[in-house]
Amino acid sequence: MKPRKFSLRSLTSWLFKKRPANTVLLTSQMRPQTSARDRIRNGIEPLEGRIAPAILLNGHTLTYNDSDGDSVRVTFSSDIFDMTLVTLPDVLTQVFKFSAGKAHTGAANATDDVPQQLQLIDLSKVPTKLVAGVQTSRVAGVSFTISSEVNPNSGLPPGDGLAAIGAINAGANGLGTVIVDGDLGQIDAGTGRSKVGIGILVAQSIGKFGTTTQAASPTPDLNSVIAGRLGRLVVFDDVQGYIHVVDATVGSAITQRGTINQITIRGSLIGNPALATTSDNSGRIESSFDIGNVIIGTDSTDGIFGGGGRNSGAITAVHAIGSITTTGNIEGGAGEGSGVVSSGGTIGLVKIGGDLKGAVGVRSGSVRSGGGIGDVAIGSTNSSHDIVGGAGESSGVIFSGGAVGNVHVFGDVTGGGLRAGGLLAGGNIKSVIVDGNLTGAAAPGSGVIESQRAIGPALIAGDVIGGDGAGSGAVVAGSALARITVLGDVSGGKGLGSGAILGGHDPTSTVRSLGNVTLGGALIGGEGISSGEINSGGTIAAVRIGTTLQNGSAIQGGIGALSGTISAQGGIASVTALRGISGSTGAGSASIHAEGLLGSVSVIGDVTGGSGAESASIFARENAAAARPIAGDIGSVSITGKLMGAGDRTALVQADGILGRATIGAIQGGAGAFSGAIISGAGLVRPGATASIAIAGLVEGGAGERSGSIEIGGRLASLIAGGFQDADVRVANDLGLLRVNGDVIDSSITARGQAVRGAITDVAIGAVTIAGNVLNSTLRAGLDTDGIAVNADAQIGGVRVTGSWTASVLAAGAGAGVDALFGTSDDGLIPGANNARIIAQIASVIIGGAVNGTAASGDHFGFISQRIGAFSAGGVAQPLTAAGGQVFEVGATGDTTVREVLA
Repeated sequence: MKPRKFSLRSLTSWLFKKRPANTVLLTSQMRPQTSARDRIRNGIEPLEGRIAPAILLNGHTLTYNDSDGDSVRVTFSSDIFDMTLVTLPDVLTQVFKFSAGKAHTGAANATDDVPQQLQLIDLSKVPTKLVAGVQTSRVAGVSFTISSEVNPNSGLPPGDGLAAIGAINAGANGLGTVIVDGDLGQIDAGTGRSKVGIGILVAQSIGKFGTTTQAASPTPDLNSVIAGRLGRLVVFDDVQGYIHVVDATVGSAITQRGTINQITIRGSLIGNPALATTSDNSGRIESSFDIGNVIIGTDSTDGIFGGGGRNSGAITAVHAIGSITTTGNIEGGAGEGSGVVSSGGTIGLVKIGGDLKGAVGVRSGSVRSGGGIGDVAIGSTNSSHDIVGGAGESSGVIFSGGAVGNVHVFGDVTGGGLRAGGLLAGGNIKSVIVDGNLTGAAAPGSGVIESQRAIGPALIAGDVIGGDGAGSGAVVAGSALARITVLGDVSGGKGLGSGAILGGHDPTSTVRSLGNVTLGGALIGGEGISSGEINSGGTIAAVRIGTTLQNGSAIQGGIGALSGTISAQGGIASVTALRGISGSTGAGSASIHAEGLLGSVSVIGDVTGGSGAESASIFARENAAAARPIAGDIGSVSITGKLMGAGDRTALVQADGILGRATIGAIQGGAGAFSGAIISGAGLVRPGATASIAIAGLVEGGAGERSGSIEIGGRLASLIAGGFQDADVRVANDLGLLRVNGDVIDSSITARGQAVRGAITDVAIGAVTIAGNVLNSTLRAGLDTDGIAVNADAQIGGVRVTGSWTASVLAAGAGAGVDALFGTSDDGLIPGANNARIIAQIASVIIGGAVNGTAASGDHFGFISQRIGAFSAGGVAQPLTAAGGQVFEVGATGDTTVREVLA
């Protein structure tokens, strides 16, 4: 650190200049305006250019020559010595203890006036005086200045213009203004009845030379105890001692709280780096009550630096701290609680010009408040600086037991040890901006921004990166997280829940929600369970991912189960993935889960399942057990690419309740059951009515059971697809409109019937238009979603097929008999409920191409219902009448029949 020698003239002007109450003194106001050589000491005449003997000049002035040749003057604000006192020589030797020689009156002498270092000023040894019959202290409330000047005529090498004062003991007396033009090792002042322990304490440095400048007796130490109020502490260089301001007490009664009104240190607060108990409290300023505004440093090299002992390099207040401003770092050390600003109550503004860095010491390198903290800034617009956790638990942390104001970190937030490196608040955090990355580490809870209550708007300009530790690299709100923008990726690590954004984290909170979430990059799952996760214990507003992403999927699953997921225990307003979704080996990876309403999901690109079950799936779950049961509805799903399944229930869109509409480029099932599928109405709270499903391309099943399938638990108003191959469509109630713009191959399409049938109608499948061919497929009305024939009254509207019809079945309200072959003589109406007023029927059938079965034996196909209004194939209409019971063969293979079954 740069030496900073003050000028007494400029210092006096600065100290006593009138300024508004509670004014924070800026660093620029504290810079000396004159050189050391030109200084004039508080209006006192310059010291003589000769060796100044240790002589008491009068009742308030002592001069002596410092060990390095400087001339030193000690000037008290009043006559504390009686020059007529017979025992004055003995008093002087008790009050002023030197390394050599002694203080005296009279002429100079070679024995006493050698170059000497002042080891102790013991004002408790100053005799009292009799005032109105009462012995009264001459020292109480006195001010004094120790000034030093380089003496070119000392006969010694030029000194540094500074005096090293070992210790000052005021006994049971409070002091006024104390100015030490050099290093002060230690000072004690104040008593139980003094309101002011020290009015103003000014020194060039404190504790710089350790205890080497003190006398052997009493036992030297660096522990300054000030009872009562310390008005101001001003140090122009470093503080390495311990200043402890305590309550003034009489018996058990507190007469004055041990407050410090203001602290200004133009150098650094430095703990002893030695790993020993002797380093405890070194470089510490402590108040038993409040500390006002604190300013540390002049340039970027200055700051607060912890050492090897407990609470070394620290500022602590039992109650509150007004504000803390440093030009450089706050760094921890090896000692527990080292490099710390700590308050049992509130802390106002926190402005750290450098880094906040933890070390191996527990809680080292941190700012900690038992109450709230005001606005926090780490670095500035012109200087990027970081929060860095150390190996020590809770190191490198802004911690508040209450609320925190606006937080701006002009750099990165990086984890370290257990819950190290981050921002932790027991109350609300007004807002958060991190200009760099938020990165977790190997320890749990490292690299975290967390509030047990709400977090206002949050911006992470880089990435959110999970680490090996559980919950590392995360933004967590116990109740509401208003909104968050991450310009880069949110990626999980090996740790459980690492790389996460969580709102409504506390299950006891009455408000649990996550506002708008915007990611410029991707949401990426990791190895840990629930890593790379966006989660709310309540609702989630709009989620938009991949706004600046150039490559890869916007949502990517990982090895860990539920990694790379978006989930809410309440509803989700919307999810937009601008570059697709990719599942992985982790079960449920890259999936979207909502309990309640999932408003909309929009994916530009493909939704691709992985080998992990339920990966890349979209779910709206119901809660039937809630006091007011919640239906799991989905408003809309839009996927411009393919919905591609792989493992079981992968790339699955499922609404336990209603699915409003789905628009998808294509559906492709995989090896897993229900992979590449759409399901609605799977729950108990509400039937799964669906307004429309539009598939631009092919709906294609895979090797897995009911893969490439559509299953609707209620009514499906319309289904449009580019084609069906190995696909399965099941509608629990009625399918209003079916339009296929290509072929239907090796597929099954069924519907049961209307939820509430008409007097003479029960249309299970409305108008059917197929622009291509039908091959090896079944289109049936009257079956439930388990494939069981249950409705003998089911009807189908007009069916028009542009191409050919081969080896396929069209049936309404009827089915095969005991021979299990359609179109044969034992066909009949579906057994069970049968309303005599409703006739199962197919309104009309028009096949543009040929109708055929197969050349193989033992199979049979047909068009079967109680009534078929009209039939035409290859441009040839069949002569059907209203009589019913009509049967005729169609096609050249002899195994396809148009059959009207009897009631």
